[in-house]
Amino acid sequence: MLYPIEKVGLLIAAVIAMAGMGAALTTSDIKANLKKPYGVIIGFICQFGLMPFLAYYLTVWFNLSTAMAIGLILIGSCPGGILSNILTYFAKGNLGLSVTMTAASCFMAIVMMPISAWLYLSPYTSNTFQIPYNNIFIGLAIMLVPLTIGMRVRLRNEAKAKTLEKIGSVFGNLVLFYLIVSWFPKYSHLLVASNSNEIISCACLSFLGFAIAYLIATICRLSVVDRSTVSLETGIQNGNIALIIILIAFKDSALQDKILWALLLYGIFGLVFSAAFAWIFRKMNCKKIESSQLNYER
Repeated sequence: MLYPIEKVGLLIAAVIAMAGMGAALTTSDIKANLKKPYGVIIGFICQFGLMPFLAYYLTVWFNLSTAMAIGLILIGSCPGGILSNILTYFAKGNLGLSVTMTAASCFMAIVMMPISAWLYLSPYTSNTFQIPYNNIFIGLAIMLVPLTIGMRVRLRNEAKAKTLEKIGSVFGNLVLFYLIVSWFPKYSHLLVASNSNEIISCACLSFLGFAIAYLIATICRLSVVDRSTVSLETGIQNGNIALIIILIAFKDSALQDKILWALLLYGIFGLVFSAAFAWIFRKMNCKKIESSQLNYER
């Protein structure tokens, strides 16, 4: 189980990471993309339509335990995170679209995550166990406070915003590093106890999120650059939000540990697949940019 000091420390680190994320969001990029919101709308459908449904489908298909199912569905219902912006930049994607999707999804999460929880977590309620919807909402509300503060800092002082962005990035990485380094020795029994279905379902949610979002963006005739952006934004979920909700909403230590284990498993596969897809998209986008430049010169 997580000790109280660990819970407080992780919660503080996640909140600081969310403030850093808010400081990274530029209003000029957001306004420009909202004027032509087609890509944002496609991303919204993938983020809050595809991912929660995909997570629920995987829990049913692989017959996951209640705790693993709750964890996977919560992760699938989360908005995008700042990592998607970083990898979009690396992949030569549409950074403005990525930033707009991240900002829009984070604020829409206050409405869409409770809806997704009600739709997909209802089958896991019983007379002895109820999903704490009120606590989930409280967790989301808490998440919006540092995000909004970070955005206000960006508006008032760009130099301070860049500093806050770096600090937030460090704390976000610390959360993941701590979970991996401290949890594997402490909770190795959970890895041994995890069946192949639990591991495969976490891997599938990450991989299929990237792949299906790219397919949807292709069908909707987005540009090659925008397809990769939508894919990265959809496949990379905001683990800090999931962590805040899990720590606040679920008080039972044994249940909380198992739900957090789903988050950690997903995070490991998410890092691997996000890096792989970003590298593939970088190759594709570089070729597209070079081709466009040659055609322009002609």
